[in-house]
Amino acid sequence: ILTLMTAHDIPYIASANAAYPDDFTQKFLTAKKIKGFRFIHVFAACPPGHKSMEKDSILLSRLAVETRSFPLYEIKNGKFRITVNPKKKPVDEYIALQRRFSHWQAADIKKLQHEIDSNWRKLKKMGGDY
Repeated sequence: ILTLMTAHDIPYIASANAAYPDDFTQKFLTAKKIKGFRFIHVFAACPPGHKSMEKDSILLSRLAVETRSFPLYEIKNGKFRITVNPKKKPVDEYIALQRRFSHWQAADIKKLQHEIDSNWRKLKKMGGDY
């Protein structure tokens, strides 16, 4: 999504997650002040879709960010920055809460971790210093 949105010179692009309320609120306040098209990609834990327990929704939302599966960033007038730079947790903590991945083997999780790590390095190269 990030690559597609940046290709269109949108004045404000961000990702948000309600488990990080200060970051979430700030992004919507920022977007409100900008004229023109704005895009905010919001992570929402979905117990039926993730096949997870409702009681784990906030934990699942936090782990999406802490495992770097769903990075929190913003691009304002072409300037990129990571807005939450979590201490990295292994993706298997995030996967374990979701029965939709119950058929995955260790090799599948290892491959996903590699993809997440690679994507994070790309974000950091974009100037993503926190």
